[in-house]
Amino acid sequence: MSDNNDVRLGIAGLGFGAVVHLPVWQNIDGVKVVAVADQNLVKAQELATKYHIDFAFESFQTLLQHPDLDAVSLALPPQKNAQACELALKRGLAVLTEKPLADSLKNARLLAKLAKGQTALVDFEFSEGPAFQSLKKIINQDTLGPIQHINVTWLTNSYAQRQRIWCWKTDVKQLGGAVSLLGSHLFYLLEWLVGPMSKVGADLSSRATQKFAPQGSHPADDLAHLLLVNEQGLRVAMIIGNASCGSSVHRWEVIGEKGTAVLENQSLDPLSGFSLWLSHGEAKRDLIYQDAESLVSDGRIAALQNLAQLFIAAIKNKQVVKPDFTDGLRVQSIMEAAYRSGKKNHLISIEK
Repeated sequence: MSDNNDVRLGIAGLGFGAVVHLPVWQNIDGVKVVAVADQNLVKAQELATKYHIDFAFESFQTLLQHPDLDAVSLALPPQKNAQACELALKRGLAVLTEKPLADSLKNARLLAKLAKGQTALVDFEFSEGPAFQSLKKIINQDTLGPIQHINVTWLTNSYAQRQRIWCWKTDVKQLGGAVSLLGSHLFYLLEWLVGPMSKVGADLSSRATQKFAPQGSHPADDLAHLLLVNEQGLRVAMIIGNASCGSSVHRWEVIGEKGTAVLENQSLDPLSGFSLWLSHGEAKRDLIYQDAESLVSDGRIAALQNLAQLFIAAIKNKQVVKPDFTDGLRVQSIMEAAYRSGKKNHLISIEK
């Protein structure tokens, strides 16, 4: 770290990295962003000039060779992300990365092994939000009784789908698609709320993406119907879609023997706008939690900021922080099983 004890940080990937990561790091004490990198060098240089950042690079490889770094914040496509994480960990840098962790289960395993004992965090930020923390409290306090089943619906219409843009997010070969982009969040949340799942079944469709995919390409799933089951027989039904025109809903129904909790967000902001309702019968429905109006224009900034503060504290105290790369590997295992099930059309056991 620098002489004044600031954590010297580099940011790679200036799409989501510029919109969300950079504003977060600029508002955390004890952090100095010293370098940024993007495949569009002009963009990186303009951003560096605007925010008084010392260095701008055209590749994450060059950024990771910069001598004055303590940590990196990565917002890269899965294949590049896996490569960048590996280089950073081997150099001993602390890593905060977007999900999914890697482009394959094999590479996710490698990264989890490399990250053992290091400060390495995956941005599963929904669990940092008060709405999901309120839902977890209800479950942990046995307010609902034994959980009978859970229904999850998350339907959006992503920018790539609205604009019919062929990119990594719509290419299954680059691990794009609804399961990767949305399901990875849900899989982490589900096991964080109720514990490990043991099987998953998936029916995957890419009909919307096929309409603008280049000839000979491999369009990613844009709609997924999933069934996850745990060892006790709890069944979780999920509907995930990122090409749902006119739809914006993220809803959890957790049904127990003593009551039902419903967590729902119909706003356009994926991280703010949640309300949590609890009912113990048909006659009464109590509002348990409702998001206040966000103080920032993008709820993802506030959510990531909580994790980023944990990350910086862990660096300074030389600690491991969660959700870590082991959690990223676990999510990758569920994703891999879902893809295999989608091809075979039956339940697939999730690797432990």
